[in-house]
Amino acid sequence: MIKFFKIIGILEGISAILLFFVAVPMKYIFANPILIRPIGMAHGVLFTIYIMLALVL
Repeated sequence: MIKFFKIIGILEGISAILLFFVAVPMKYIFANPILIRPIGMAHGVLFTIYIMLALVL
């Protein structure tokens, strides 16, 4: 269970970095919001799983 928690934590961190440093600049600098929805959705789902696992552990 701890190993799964670590994997989800790493994936959550990667999704946050991609959201903040790739998708958001593309939206506001290049006026292309195409990556906001998929990366934002992945980030939200991974964050929810991470919080649920943190509460269980």
